Amino acid sequence: MHDTWGVEIPRVAVCPGHVAPFTAFADAYFARQNMYIWKASRGLGGKSYLLATLAATVAVTLGANAVVLGGSGEQSANVYEYMRRLWNAPHAPRDLLREPPLTTVTRFKKRNQVKALTASQNSVRGPHEERLYLDEIDEMDISIFDAAMGQTLATPEIPACTVASSTHHYADGTMTEVLKRAKEKGWPINEWC
Repeated sequence: MHDTWGVEIPRVAVCPGHVAPFTAFADAYFARQNMYIWKASRGLGGKSYLLATLAATVAVTLGANAVVLGGSGEQSANVYEYMRRLWNAPHAPRDLLREPPLTTVTRFKKRNQVKALTASQNSVRGPHEERLYLDEIDEMDISIFDAAMGQTLATPEIPACTVASSTHHYADGTMTEVLKRAKEKGWPINEWC
């Protein structure tokens, strides 16, 4: 990560019951399971930046297609903008790009892409990519979350994986419901400070 993107991902869990952000990153990268929940604080947890780094890394190293969907259009744009900035790192593999990153899509020579979508029913029902990265799901209507589920589609080379990331700040919000489902369905909940 550091040599390519200039990014250091913490590798040590600080609190009991938490995971190191690198553990969450690696599990999602290798798609050890098809669904992960990431829970960390707003502004300090680095969830959006970690999702951006994950999207860029799976696109470059696996040739995966990825979709970034935020709890709002602005949140999608934030994650995508973090990813665009990664390309300014001195050793970023810009030679793999088909063209400079655009406003909402980065296209690669391998014909894969990373796309940022707005949080709407129409946009989430369209793509069937290998990787789906949802950010700040507690700001997302549960119907948008539900519409996005099941949209990932594995290929023989690339397993499907979804990461749903958020701060948990609404007692009756989407994150509360997703955490409940995670316990029922056995989805890993990766939390860090």
